Amino acid sequence: MRRKLPASLVAVVVALPITAFNVPALAATSTQSEAEAEDLALIAEQRGITLEEAQALFGWQEQFVEIAKLRYYRHGTSGSNYTNVTRRDSIPYRYGDATWYSRGAYTPSPTFYYNWDMARDVTSVKRPILDQNICRFGRTTGRNCSTPVWVTDVCARDYCDLVATTGHTAENGDSGGPWFLNTTAYGVHKGWKEIADKRRSIFTEAANFPYMDVSVLTR
Repeated sequence: MRRKLPASLVAVVVALPITAFNVPALAATSTQSEAEAEDLALIAEQRGITLEEAQALFGWQEQFVEIAKLRYYRHGTSGSNYTNVTRRDSIPYRYGDATWYSRGAYTPSPTFYYNWDMARDVTSVKRPILDQNICRFGRTTGRNCSTPVWVTDVCARDYCDLVATTGHTAENGDSGGPWFLNTTAYGVHKGWKEIADKRRSIFTEAANFPYMDVSVLTR
């Protein structure tokens, strides 16, 4: 069962940066020039501009090179335990807001952080149902299980098919963190949206990841 929202309840969303949930990545890394060319084409497509316009704005300039050189940390944001990754693809807007990246030097693992320095196996991927108790983990605020699923199929700006919960307890930096219950993956955190005069957390369903040709690794 999926609860639909009337158009009168549409409000402004604050979208936080999105990173990928545990997904399989490419078997081999590409060269820096190939990665920059691929990302440049994606920027052109998503901004609705020509490749020449994108290259004039970003191509082969220091600003674009810095965009292309992304780092993935196993846990946290400092220290030397990281690998360089490259953006590969994003989910179509009508299915949420998520992006996946190359694996860098790491081997993909069917696990996720559910609390600080504590990991679990992923054993299944499911769609959330109304009023279901569900948990999330974010880098800023940690673990929280206090906001059950309130509504499904929410749109926030251009992104649709998002899930909203009964409240909002996340902060900046929690974006991209997992929504889960026990060892089942439900989604990745996006941000919040005001619905029915209340801020509610919203997330992209992990079950929609196949729309960008990837899926969550399970054990």
